[in-house]
Amino acid sequence: DDDWMVKLVSHGEFGKVSWFIDKHSQEEYAFVELNGGFRRIGNTFYVVTLSRIYEIPDPTIGFHCDSSTRYENAKDARLLAHHFFDAGYEPMRHFVNPVVRFDDFDLLGEFILPDGSRVYHNPYEVFNDYLKADTTFVASFCASDTLFCALNTPLGLELAKLENVKLVPVHHFNKSIGSNYPYHYFNDYPSISAQYKYRDESNPTDYRLLLVINTEAGSSELIDIAHNGNTLLNLCYASGLDPVEQDGFEELLTFYLKDWDRLALDSVIRKEKSLGGEISYLNLGADRNKYPPEKIFKKEESYHIDIISKQIDDSYEVHSEYWVQESNQSIPAIFMDWSKLRYDSKFDAAAKYEELVETISEAVGQGTTIPETDRKMKYAEWHYGERSIRLYGTDFNVRFLMF
Repeated sequence: DDDWMVKLVSHGEFGKVSWFIDKHSQEEYAFVELNGGFRRIGNTFYVVTLSRIYEIPDPTIGFHCDSSTRYENAKDARLLAHHFFDAGYEPMRHFVNPVVRFDDFDLLGEFILPDGSRVYHNPYEVFNDYLKADTTFVASFCASDTLFCALNTPLGLELAKLENVKLVPVHHFNKSIGSNYPYHYFNDYPSISAQYKYRDESNPTDYRLLLVINTEAGSSELIDIAHNGNTLLNLCYASGLDPVEQDGFEELLTFYLKDWDRLALDSVIRKEKSLGGEISYLNLGADRNKYPPEKIFKKEESYHIDIISKQIDDSYEVHSEYWVQESNQSIPAIFMDWSKLRYDSKFDAAAKYEELVETISEAVGQGTTIPETDRKMKYAEWHYGERSIRLYGTDFNVRFLMF
């Protein structure tokens, strides 16, 4: 805002540091291991973590940084936390007690080892004790000079507000959002897959909250949360394609080779739809430095990308990018990608690569196989008249390029 900037750097197990940077004096104040959602109401800051709310009435209680610990000079330090400890950071001196807390982790940061010796940890670190908490914070936002929090409770999703350092319920959604564990896999249902706070158009000083809840494979719910609970929107939607049994590549390749000189978008769409393809995106910007080689493009022409997709059974999907020359709707290049449908889907990329090599070779003759590089990528190339075909294979996907 006009007074403060907050910067956060996370080096994983090597430490996290948050800096409060005073825009007027340029002084910086750091908190080691303090990270979460930073919110400001009046002159008070709130930091909402997975299981706590910290109230910071004055950021200058943090570690007053010298030249070695200022953000720009310390952000790339290899052992970030140790860098601050070596500079004189004392965890308990810069610690504020949480005003709301759902975990039972020791706030004193003291452990007594079996030999009777004592060791201390940073009290902002909660480790895995949030897994024992029956309620955790999902997200937070500010409106009407109040801190609002979305909670994952034993009864499901709930909206609450902070009043006199206590959480007061505002609205209960009667909807489960799954485990409190924050690191979900793609096939965890239900689970929060995305969150986003944005300004309320009716009052630009207030925020609202969007949550996307994955309810089952291919289905999600979008919940728009306002602070007063009167404009709650629950929108259910489903994504995904109607699955087909085969990707139809052999028939598509024959079509490409036969009609290449007069290949146009409308004929391609008709062919793709006959094989179960559906339009995913139209008129995307085309980066000439991506795929395919720049030499095929005419400098005076403009291009865009249209994508058609297929889902094959419950295992993988194919996305075909058609590079369209806008002046005549011709297609100078095609890029296709085969990849697994979901994290837990069974897709043998190596077998698909070998299948495509055989299909292409039968259509245009034997290609050239390039030995594996340090990237462990399979690569083959074919030339058919003035046309070129390239095929790339990894352990996870297969890519086809024709131009």
